[in-house]
Amino acid sequence: MRKVLVAVIMAAALAVPAYARANTISYTSAFSLSAGYDDEVGGTFSASLLDLEVISLPRFNLPGTLEAVQITFSSTYRTTLSGEASDDRGDSDLIPGTHFTFNERNDTYVFLALQGSIRLQLSDPSFINVGPVSLPSQETNCQKHVDALEIVSCVAPIVSSPGSWDGEVLVASLGLAPFIGTDPLNLTLLMLGSLTGVCDSDDLGNEVCAARAGMGWGGGITVSYAYTPTGPNDLPGDDDVAAVPEPSTLVLLGLGLVAISRRIARGRAT
Repeated sequence: MRKVLVAVIMAAALAVPAYARANTISYTSAFSLSAGYDDEVGGTFSASLLDLEVISLPRFNLPGTLEAVQITFSSTYRTTLSGEASDDRGDSDLIPGTHFTFNERNDTYVFLALQGSIRLQLSDPSFINVGPVSLPSQETNCQKHVDALEIVSCVAPIVSSPGSWDGEVLVASLGLAPFIGTDPLNLTLLMLGSLTGVCDSDDLGNEVCAARAGMGWGGGITVSYAYTPTGPNDLPGDDDVAAVPEPSTLVLLGLGLVAISRRIARGRAT
């Protein structure tokens, strides 16, 4: 009976795998893009807004076997648009054969429109695009008319649209090898905008318009590596799960049980 008990305990101890540990280590980098336009315009006009940023994140470079890679991002954006128009000289018609005028008038008008997009690209180790995502289109305008030879002006209302964009760069098709090493991963963020408009009047005045547009996009990108270490590599921030007792612990427990069974057997014999 005692031999069977020892054999069962030893078999159970040997059947338990070596100290197993599943770890995850993550790195995050922030980004911030902005572009703007603020200038006088006239007639029919157009302008471009652009900003680009490249960020770097570490590759996997720890003792162990890389099991999985995940790249995620979280971000917010905002677009704004406003403008104004003025005319300091009006227009009129002459009464034929006289120096008198009639039909005195002055007016001013401006129309503005802003469109934009954002995109994210994994540029190293391979080109993977996420997006582009179109930002909300903005439009604003103002117009004013007076039946007199006087200065006129108007202000186009400020329009603004905030939003958010979260997602993941799908990298499973690349395998794991491109993410191992000492060189950083590179990701490119691109924001594009197109501003168009009209500054006009129906008279012969001095039309002057101003256009103001702004775009902003910011957030963070995180790369996470799930791996099995080759040893007890506890790193700050690691996500450790499924810790299993070492076989030596069960062996010691088994030997203790054997000693107890022997003592009981001797007591019965006496």
